[in-house]
Amino acid sequence: MASERVLRDSDGATIDLLQEESEHADTTARAKRVILTDSDGTAFSSSNPLNVDTELTLDGNVIIDNVSVFATDISDSSTTSFGLVDASGHLQSDVLNIVTVDATGQGDVPITLDGEDVTTIPGPIQGRTFKYEDTNFQTGESPITLDVNTDLGRNGVDGYIINDGSGNILIEFSNNGTNYGSQHTIQKGEVIDLENLDIDSIRLTWVADSGYRILVV
Repeated sequence: MASERVLRDSDGATIDLLQEESEHADTTARAKRVILTDSDGTAFSSSNPLNVDTELTLDGNVIIDNVSVFATDISDSSTTSFGLVDASGHLQSDVLNIVTVDATGQGDVPITLDGEDVTTIPGPIQGRTFKYEDTNFQTGESPITLDVNTDLGRNGVDGYIINDGSGNILIEFSNNGTNYGSQHTIQKGEVIDLENLDIDSIRLTWVADSGYRILVV
């Protein structure tokens, strides 16, 4: 049978909260440090933990001197250490080991602290590359849609578009195959870098006879 939970002050005396409230209008001036103990008078600690099955409700402000946080093994309490809690209730801790991210997606994996992107870990790009080339892009071929997702088996995330011809070409990108962004003019000799773009499809519209080379990763 679980032992009964009672409140005791630092002198070991049992605290009757209703009596304390009625007898002391100004509890702040007479406050003692309150220690939560079991019915045997033993203070709760890491060796005598307080277990709450569902919900613990506390009225008023609660000041936490420190909290115990798991450092290495969540199943082993001997690996815990103390962390500080700031005025906003945020746990303050030091990162003592390298953060490892399982990059199962594509491209770089962002690492953020306090909402700020601090660095990126280069991640492998799964799959293969695909190329699209036309040395004589004419009006009868326009507009042409390149289905990157079908050709790669996923959306493209890197690559380039080069205008090898003399005329301009209009380029549009879609990340879902339905909705496209603005048209971007690429002139003779210009290159569009596709790094970090999420590309389901590319649409090319003829402006003047030209040619292009496209590599998508």
